[in-house]
Amino acid sequence: MKSGLKELNLENQYFTNNDYLAFKPSRWEDDSKEAVKERSKTADKLLDLHDQIYPKFKELKMINLNPHFNKKNITSSTTHSEGYTSKRLSSVWLHYGKSEKQIKSYEKYYYGSKTNLSR
Repeated sequence: MKSGLKELNLENQYFTNNDYLAFKPSRWEDDSKEAVKERSKTADKLLDLHDQIYPKFKELKMINLNPHFNKKNITSSTTHSEGYTSKRLSSVWLHYGKSEKQIKSYEKYYYGSKTNLSR
């Protein structure tokens, strides 16, 4: 499967070819230190992007979109975790959803499971 990234001109773009290649198919199930490091670099760039865009949410009246209250979960996982992540880590994204207060208000109904309530 070809990625087609060699044909794309990513010059002067926020995400580089390497950011995309960190999630190429041959890396999806790779849990080596090198693969995790590559995925983490891209996630770190997303966190930097979050720091730039999130302050503008209120200005744009996007008041119901909150970053995950656990800072390490603002981006999706870059490491494999049995029972928590897909076997294939083919992408990374920012999490926005309900506030911590909203999630806590649902706990009595969902027995403390926050996994699906945060989105």
